[in-house]
Amino acid sequence: LGRRLKELKKELANTSKATNLQRYKDLERQIRQVEKAHAQATKSTRGFLASLLSLDKIATSVKGFFMGLGMVITTYVIGAFKTLVTTIQDFERSNSKLAAVLGTSIEGVSRLTEQAKFLGRTTTATASQVTGLQTELAKLGFSQDVIEKLTPATLKFAKAVDTDLSSAAAFAGAAMRMFNKDAGDAESVMATFAVATTKSALDFNKLQASLSTVGPVANSFGFSVEETTALLGQLSNAGFDASSAATATRNIILNLADANGDLAQALGGPVTNLDG
Repeated sequence: LGRRLKELKKELANTSKATNLQRYKDLERQIRQVEKAHAQATKSTRGFLASLLSLDKIATSVKGFFMGLGMVITTYVIGAFKTLVTTIQDFERSNSKLAAVLGTSIEGVSRLTEQAKFLGRTTTATASQVTGLQTELAKLGFSQDVIEKLTPATLKFAKAVDTDLSSAAAFAGAAMRMFNKDAGDAESVMATFAVATTKSALDFNKLQASLSTVGPVANSFGFSVEETTALLGQLSNAGFDASSAATATRNIILNLADANGDLAQALGGPVTNLDG
């Protein structure tokens, strides 16, 4: 009301009574109405505050409320600080473990540490969880350069198939090794597995159990990771459990791809690709 009153008075001062009498009268009328409303509002507010402060009981209650609120805020801040300290300590322990696995110092894994911090800020994973993923890849013998390239793709894969980062890292690293893939292929390979779990009856657990059995055989006979995953997906769709699907796929490939095998000879030659 006070702000509106100032605006009206300013406009009135800039309005000529001689040349714009009607507007001048309108402004005077509006100013009187706003002044009246402003006076009533001010009087009500002052009366309320006076009565509030004159009552000891209410004043005490208000004080107690703000003291309680202060305690709640203080407790929250202390709790948040403790959580922060714990998070930092966990991250430091994770980095120490990563450095030990890689056979270097904390300073020696600074690049991976910065990557973990960045992914911890920009994804739903914490920095400590990312470092745990990097540690699992390090256990598989990957170098820091390769780990740095594999980490983002593996993180996306873990979220896509809804599994923990350590399990995803162990699976991703083993799969890359099985099919002799370079670190630059990580995004494509992980995308293949992620799509397979959404477009077929395969889930991460089935894929994890099956690929370890069939992967090395499939790769040795020339089947790609995409083709092998597609075969596992088809068998899973047909109702095979993970163990049966893995064993069946391995035996199918062995019989089809072995040029000296009875099946390959009966067919007139070996089969070493998905179309065949």
